[in-house]
Amino acid sequence: MFVVAAIIGFIFFQLNIPIPFMFAALIVGVIAADMRDPWDDWPVSYRNVGLMVVGYAIGSNVTLAACYDFADQFGMILVSTVFMIGVGVLIAWLIAKFLHEDFLSCILGMMPGGMSLVMVIVHDNKRFDPNVVMVMQIIRYFGVVFTLPFLVITLFDAHVTEVIRQVDPNALHWLCFLPLALSGALFFLKFHIPIPWLLGPVVPTALCAIFVQPVSPLPTLLLWSAQIFVGISMGMLMDLRRVWEAKKLLPAMLLGTAFLIAASYFAAKMMGMWYGVDIITGFLAMSPGGISEMNIAGLSMGADTPTILAYQLLRVFAISWTIPLILKFEHKFGF
Repeated sequence: MFVVAAIIGFIFFQLNIPIPFMFAALIVGVIAADMRDPWDDWPVSYRNVGLMVVGYAIGSNVTLAACYDFADQFGMILVSTVFMIGVGVLIAWLIAKFLHEDFLSCILGMMPGGMSLVMVIVHDNKRFDPNVVMVMQIIRYFGVVFTLPFLVITLFDAHVTEVIRQVDPNALHWLCFLPLALSGALFFLKFHIPIPWLLGPVVPTALCAIFVQPVSPLPTLLLWSAQIFVGISMGMLMDLRRVWEAKKLLPAMLLGTAFLIAASYFAAKMMGMWYGVDIITGFLAMSPGGISEMNIAGLSMGADTPTILAYQLLRVFAISWTIPLILKFEHKFGF
């Protein structure tokens, strides 16, 4: 599976297709999931290794100036998070009203960028319809991941590049961070912090890059391999049988996903007007896709990944707080 995804990904790279190796891996993962039980062939630990690699790459790009920018933009980050979640809830209400589905299940299905977290909540809480939530999340996720990078390239003349950073002669070699990255991931995992395998390496790497000394960039082949590790795991989430069984949701979900993407474009334009953030970074930061996938796209296109991480991360935390609050209101008022 890895070799096939690597060959297809290299072809995609030559064709200037965005996040080429992850796209190829997604396709391989979807096919594998349809043919057999995927977890017999592709352990989730492979995805975690890929996320750790991406986490290091993001953390190595964080600077003190970027941290000051985060502080200046915190109001915008907060407003944009509320805006995108609000748009998701509005779309969920419309789908529930016109297709006569459970409103709360539709809310979870339309939560922008929180697929992994939402599926954990559904698994632990029988209040929701898992078929509705899973199908809506799958369609939203794949709709965004497959279309948004192409939109960025088409609309904003972005290019898939082999991003080359100037290596500081005093920089710490990336191999020195293996035990630190793993320790950070395990620490985040122990305290149930969202996306531990991504954020665990980001924090210690960023702190070292800011306060100690620069850290060296990763080899390109390692970043490409990380795309494959993450992509195959994500592709295996696609259950074609469930999507077909809930096909009546498909038109509404495609329309809703398009509306979410349009809303993220509007928010990105506001970012550019108020803070001078380039449109590619802003669009990926506001997109309703997954945090790891949008950062991988940012790395592939030379965007400002710390900014993408900040906006996407606050949304993940907001979703983790919003869903229990919705459940509490539903239990109290029975809406």
